[in-house]
Amino acid sequence: MNVLLVCAVGMSSSLLADKTRDALRNMGRSDIRIGACGSGNALYYSRQADLVLLAPQISFMQENIEKECITRVVVMPADVYGLKDGERIAELILDPEKAEEKETGRMTKLLLKLAEVVGGNRILLAVRDGMSDILPVTLLGSFFSLLMNFPVSFWTDFLSSSGIGQLLETGHTMTIGLLSIYATLTISYHLAKDKGINGTGVGLTAMVCFFMVSGAVDGTAVSMEHLGANGLFTAILVAIFVGKLFPCFAKKTKTKGSRIPTQVIRSLRAIVPSFVCISLMVLLNAAGVFVFHRSLPEMIDDTLVAHISGIVGTNPASYLLITLIANVLWVFGLHGGQITSSVTGSIYTRLSYGNIEAWNNGNVLPYMVVNNVSHLYTFGGAGSTLSLSIVMAMRAKSKKYKTLGKLTIPMGLFFINEPMIFGFPIMLNPIMAIPFILIPIVCGGLTFFMMSIGVLPYLAGFDLPWTTPPVLFGLLQGSVRLALWQILMLVLQCLLWYPFFYYADRVEYEKEKK
Repeated sequence: MNVLLVCAVGMSSSLLADKTRDALRNMGRSDIRIGACGSGNALYYSRQADLVLLAPQISFMQENIEKECITRVVVMPADVYGLKDGERIAELILDPEKAEEKETGRMTKLLLKLAEVVGGNRILLAVRDGMSDILPVTLLGSFFSLLMNFPVSFWTDFLSSSGIGQLLETGHTMTIGLLSIYATLTISYHLAKDKGINGTGVGLTAMVCFFMVSGAVDGTAVSMEHLGANGLFTAILVAIFVGKLFPCFAKKTKTKGSRIPTQVIRSLRAIVPSFVCISLMVLLNAAGVFVFHRSLPEMIDDTLVAHISGIVGTNPASYLLITLIANVLWVFGLHGGQITSSVTGSIYTRLSYGNIEAWNNGNVLPYMVVNNVSHLYTFGGAGSTLSLSIVMAMRAKSKKYKTLGKLTIPMGLFFINEPMIFGFPIMLNPIMAIPFILIPIVCGGLTFFMMSIGVLPYLAGFDLPWTTPPVLFGLLQGSVRLALWQILMLVLQCLLWYPFFYYADRVEYEKEKK
């Protein structure tokens, strides 16, 4: 029997999978194999599973997986998932009927439907997962940028005189400077994989199509202008176009011949869809050049991107509104970050690379709001629960909360807080929902105000892993002041969480005494 555990990004489900394997081994059930993955790969791996166990925050994916993969899907109980209880998960695997079907209210049903439409959208998920796939490349590019522009005159003089600076610049150019090409490949690959199509053929076709419309090739010269962040929206559109069109023609292409090797058959089946996609891109490029006298990235930059960057990048109110929506969704047990980032991720990513480019050129950083700017004032995950874990570990009188606090601090340092959300629980808890929703908004408002008056610098925009701990994040974004601000915010949030926790701890302590 094959069982698949699925959470948002695959980290919590991997931890739970290890504990479940141990529990099954103690029961003598070596016939059950346990796997784990993130939501982006759920459809692909669910086809190989007899039973799928979903984390409660992505329960909106249940219907889609059951429909596509024709397999049984069960949502793990919130308390079991939150406390990483491997024994109870093992019992659930042996008897899936134990999963209780809870009656949901009208508001919860409405939010579930919204989450299913937005968070379960294959195109948005492919964009999110494709951008995640190129994180190692962008992380290296950010590292090269940081080394090139480290604010110490001795270091910069050494780089210039030794020639190492030129090597670092080449490393940045070949990573972030070619960002759009990599994004075209990975996004189209994920769209093809969901359809069971050869992802390599789709990715290569998408890259050719991107070059056709990007205006990069002019005679014998290749322009880098729209191969980096400036061409990101074009790359996304091309990847979606090819990723959706290619499978349609691939399924209609028949190749006969039992003696033909499988790899050759795959290549032959890609010829017709590749020809159709590339031909259409040639026509589209011709229309842009002869009618509008501009390439597609230029048209997008002059219209869509310019307006979005001007509004979103310099106006933190929109970012705080998205944070508010995400936190409200979490209170109802839905992964708010995954749902909102599937729409906003590519926008903020482009703004980040705009700041990196300005940083490399020694210019003023243009955007206050960039990707992961919330890491300056949100610690431990949604709701900024790391400070709550610290308060619990230090001040709790009840045994339950003292133990939970000690358990969740190490996880919270790396932005894993499902044990807190579902173990406390904060989900559907009207008292604890107040600070969970409002603390990030209050601290975010203070942070953006300090940026607007010049007390805090803008983030350099370096693409750091979302698990980067506080203080280290601020330092790697190019400023000691940002690191000190994170410490101040962590102390402030401990004070803001304490009154609400004190009430919950007192109630739990009285229960334990009885």
